[in-house]
Amino acid sequence: MSEITVRDPATVRAVMEWRGAVPPVVDGPGPTLALRAAMARFADATEHDARRAEVEAAIATVDVEGLGEAVRVLTRARFGELSLDANLLARRVPTQALAAALGLDRVDVADVDAIAAVIGRGSPATPAADAATERLLALAAAHPAGAVAAVSLLYQCLDATAALLLTTLHASVSGAPRVAAVPRTRRVAAREGVVGALAVSVGDVLVVELGQAGLEFGAGPHECPGRAIADAIVLAMCQELATGGYDVDPATVTTDADGRLVAATLSRADSSGRQLEPGS
Repeated sequence: MSEITVRDPATVRAVMEWRGAVPPVVDGPGPTLALRAAMARFADATEHDARRAEVEAAIATVDVEGLGEAVRVLTRARFGELSLDANLLARRVPTQALAAALGLDRVDVADVDAIAAVIGRGSPATPAADAATERLLALAAAHPAGAVAAVSLLYQCLDATAALLLTTLHASVSGAPRVAAVPRTRRVAAREGVVGALAVSVGDVLVVELGQAGLEFGAGPHECPGRAIADAIVLAMCQELATGGYDVDPATVTTDADGRLVAATLSRADSSGRQLEPGS
C-alpha cells in the first residue's frame, strides 16, 4: 500500500469518476462516527447512489430564492457592528439560513461545528460531539428526506460554504484569482486498476488535488450536489456585505498553506463601491 498524490487534471478527474476509489473508512463507537458511516459522502459504491438520492431529495425541499433572502437578513442583522469576524460570520450565517430552509430552525450551529470537527476535520469523537449528533438527528427526525440526509447538508454547508465565502472575500481584497475552497480530498483504492495513467493497488491512498484540476466541487459520483445552494448563499452574503459597506481589512488576513483565507476582520469600507462576487 502506498500514498499517491494525484495532480494531473485528467487523472484527478479519472480518480473521482472511478467507483473503485472510495472515501476512507473511520471506525469507532458512538453516534457521530455512525452518522459519518451513514452519510452519502462516505459511502462505498454499493450504498452511495441510494444515499445520494436522499441528499438530493433534501436539497429539493430548499427554496433557493428564499434561502438567499434569509442569508441577506441574517447578514444585515450584524451591520450594527463596526467590524465583523469573517470566519465566524462565514460559518454561522449560511448554516443558520440553511437550517431554517430545511425546517430546522432550532438547530444550534455549535452542534453542527461539533460534528464537523469529528467527521470532516478528523478530531476524535467525544461525548460532547455524540450528544450534538443526537440532538441534530432528533431535530431532523421528521424531515421528509430523512434525518441523516438533512444533517448531512448542514455538515457539508458549515466548512465548505464558509471556505467558498472566505476565498471569495480574499480574492476581492487581494486582486488575485480565487483559490480553491476545497483543495483536495482523499480516496482509498478498493480494488486494483489503471485509472487514467495511474496504476493503483488495493489499499493505496490517493491524495487527489482537486484545486489544481479546477474541480473544487469534485467530480463523478461524489460531485457536490449542493453547489447551487452554496453559490446562492455566497452571492447573497457578498452582495449584502458590499451594500453594508463592509470589506476585508488586509492587515488582518491570515491564510493557510493553500492560500485560503482562514481569519480576517470585515470592516466598514470607505465607499469603494466594489462588488464581491463568487468566483471572482
